Amino acid sequence: DGAYGRTRPSGPVLPIAIPDGERVSNVNVPMWRYASVAGRVVDESGDALVNVPVRILKKSTVGGKTKFNPVNQDTTDDRGTYRVGSLEPGDYIVVVPIQTTPSEMPVMVGAEGASREMVAVRAVAMSADGGGGMPVMLNGIMPGGGAPAGLGEDGRPLAFATVFYPNVTTSARATLLTLNSGEERAAIDFQLKPVPVSKVSGIASGPDGPVSNLQLTLVPAEADDAASSIEIINGFTDDQGRFTIEGVPPGQYILRAVRTPRVAPGGPAQVTTMSQG
Repeated sequence: DGAYGRTRPSGPVLPIAIPDGERVSNVNVPMWRYASVAGRVVDESGDALVNVPVRILKKSTVGGKTKFNPVNQDTTDDRGTYRVGSLEPGDYIVVVPIQTTPSEMPVMVGAEGASREMVAVRAVAMSADGGGGMPVMLNGIMPGGGAPAGLGEDGRPLAFATVFYPNVTTSARATLLTLNSGEERAAIDFQLKPVPVSKVSGIASGPDGPVSNLQLTLVPAEADDAASSIEIINGFTDDQGRFTIEGVPPGQYILRAVRTPRVAPGGPAQVTTMSQG
């Protein structure tokens, strides 16, 4: 879309003053061609990875803080190649989300004081030991199930962890791609390597005891407040305040408990965690 007065795509516009009986000329409306990003996704042996989602996140500044929001995506074909088009000129990063199952399940979650957004939740189990209800199935698998990348020598499940271009693990270290009008950026390639995944479990408690239905977020420490929704792993406590988050790649994380309007009023929750593997 174009509009008079714009100096960048989706930028502010200017009004046109038309005096009574007069004609206004030289009203130029700039438009920008869409750009595209293309590349290939392979495994550690160089073999093509098929049906792998590749997402494009656009850089924006909100309240003086940098944010990366998903704008478009594609999946790799039988050669491992992808192409994402319909991109306005601007600054972007490219990411391949964690591959624990063939598909992801988008879930609406809320945070106090923030708008609700779509995120991908990785195999979060509530009451995984069976003592407080049935486990929750997300991403198409039951928590504790096998990973498509196989098992390590120690029997731990493997997964292709989230990778940002050029093969880094957090958005904080991703290369910013500046796309110009009509530009076709090629050779944005990824090589995924299987890594062992762990689970984080614990109990959330408040002044009145266990806190149920409490949202928990596991955020890469390096990204912290600037982390994209793709990097954040979410979970919820069960009716006894217990939680288990599975499919967590190696790294350093910040675990936060987020009280939402669904939770009864009370003091701040205390979270005790245990890491397995």
